Amino acid sequence: MNCTWTIEQLRRNSADGGVITVFWKCKADGVTDKFGNELFLSSTLDLTPDPSSPDFVPFDSLTEEVVLGWVQAEIQADVEEEMNDRFADKVVADTALGTPWT
Repeated sequence: MNCTWTIEQLRRNSADGGVITVFWKCKADGVTDKFGNELFLSSTLDLTPDPSSPDFVPFDSLTEEVVLGWVQAEIQADVEEEMNDRFADKVVADTALGTPWT
């Protein structure tokens, strides 16, 4: 099952801009349940930023790609395995959500 990852929100230390919590979502691509609902998991990842580290990225300099890299490095395999386990019997792959207009 392929997934689209997004970052929903970040919690940071006000003093140094270090991100301490990432609120993430992983949505199954192109699949819905029998009711047309998108299949996804979402949760948080707690971090311990170290402003003295050469890899430290302050809040104002972050991109979604950087934060997604942190999340995926920590939990991607586990989340995608859980999605396969949890949703395998609910997937209706020949349906799609949307409207014909923009």
